[in-house]
Amino acid sequence: MDVLLKKIIVSTRKRVNPAYSETTIAPEIKGEKNMNWRERISVNPAVCHGKACVTGTRVLVSTILDNFADDCKEDEILRQYPSLKHDDIRAAIAYGAELTRERMVYLDAA
Repeated sequence: MDVLLKKIIVSTRKRVNPAYSETTIAPEIKGEKNMNWRERISVNPAVCHGKACVTGTRVLVSTILDNFADDCKEDEILRQYPSLKHDDIRAAIAYGAELTRERMVYLDAA
């Protein structure tokens, strides 16, 4: 990631949240690999009524997030949905986080 872009991201996040901490909120700025949820989450009008789901499955992102909201652990979700992988769950969380940034998120229709 470009140094100037990193500074802009940090500056924007600090402006929005004065308690912002690079180490806890934005690991991608510290050099860690950021989850590319676009590789694992898809929207197809012919699958699940066009709702976001894990690619190649009919497991909705909202179902995964609802399970976490109900205090399910990751291993329990993986047992309930054997077609899911660890990275699918990470992608669902990353997708949900992206949506909370209050801007439009575009997905290519499959």
